[in-house]
Amino acid sequence: MRIFENYPEDSICPVCGTSENKQCMLVPIDNSKHSDGDNVEAIPVHLVCILNNIRYSKAHGLMGLEANN
Repeated sequence: MRIFENYPEDSICPVCGTSENKQCMLVPIDNSKHSDGDNVEAIPVHLVCILNNIRYSKAHGLMGLEANN
């Protein structure tokens, strides 16, 4: 995944609920694959929010973040 140096002014991070200008990544949205099979919709998320909040559930075999929005 590519890291972007600036956060889009018109977007809100789903983890922290702000649009602070920090490094970010585009995170794919579930079930959003386009008909061409390659492109998906994505949402920008602050990199620090991902690194500070990612969790793993052994019981469910899932890794993820809790979104506030």
